[in-house]
Amino acid sequence: YQIEFNKKHGIKPAPIQKEVRPSLFAGYKKISKELAIAKFKDDKRSLEELRKEVEAEMLAEAANLNFERAAELRDLLKTIS
Repeated sequence: YQIEFNKKHGIKPAPIQKEVRPSLFAGYKKISKELAIAKFKDDKRSLEELRKEVEAEMLAEAANLNFERAAELRDLLKTIS
């Protein structure tokens, strides 16, 4: 139906032409890393304790189906490991 409509009205489908804009969350992971490091320094906890806390939060977020946040925490775990 769409093809017939386009032919009838002389429409030639074409992809949109837009410049790629930076994501709203482009700096979010960097901020998360900096906050985790600052939190670690302020709390004077061992790195292992920090890893356990981040991993527990990651698993909780995944269980609550917040997969984007869980992925951010996974990436943070990789950074601090």
